[in-house]
Amino acid sequence: MGNRVLLVVIGGLVLASMAVGGLLGMQLSDGSAATDASSDGSANDTDGANGTGGADGTDGTDAGGAEGADEPEFSAEEVDAAAIEREIVAVVNAEVRADVAGEDPTLARGEALDEMAQFHSDNMAAQGYPSHAAAGYDTLGRYERFDLYGQCRVPDDTRSGVREGRELETISRVELDATDVPDERAIARTVVTRWTDDPDARTKLTYRYADRVGVGVTVTDGGHVYATLDLC
Repeated sequence: MGNRVLLVVIGGLVLASMAVGGLLGMQLSDGSAATDASSDGSANDTDGANGTGGADGTDGTDAGGAEGADEPEFSAEEVDAAAIEREIVAVVNAEVRADVAGEDPTLARGEALDEMAQFHSDNMAAQGYPSHAAAGYDTLGRYERFDLYGQCRVPDDTRSGVREGRELETISRVELDATDVPDERAIARTVVTRWTDDPDARTKLTYRYADRVGVGVTVTDGGHVYATLDLC
């Protein structure tokens, strides 16, 4: 009888131990699931940070840069260089040579002179600065190249000497504002004003025995106007 009681007690203890072990196993499994859930939460937080900040913020910066790139740029095609040339001659004849002695002080344009002046303005634009020397030619060299040297040695006002080379040429460079609408008349007047403000250039424009002129204007995409005036 006593042995049976002992066996029952031992059996009860074994069953109790198994029940406790099962309960502990359930608790450990629940803890592991919570940890995985925390990992998922961490992953979600990372995705959220990328979605909210990085991509959208970068796109906003790029958009700002694109707007800056849309600012207006100067285009040489917007300016009528031929109109500037015509206006330069008109202003010189009407305002600068009005008081020059002689029966007809008006300067007439010459085709070869125009070609020579244009040749020099193009070369000044190519080298990026105004000068009487460009592309290997000085003023005298250009008159010779275009077969104008012999016929364009202009007598001085006393007819005791002749003027040649740089004495027959005026040049200028004017910078335009890309935000302004090009005004060919205003540009031409600016060029002529710079010449008349220079005593040497003004003297050239009022030579008594000069009767022909060539004008060449070159406009660059950088907003520079190069002008050359050659006398004969």
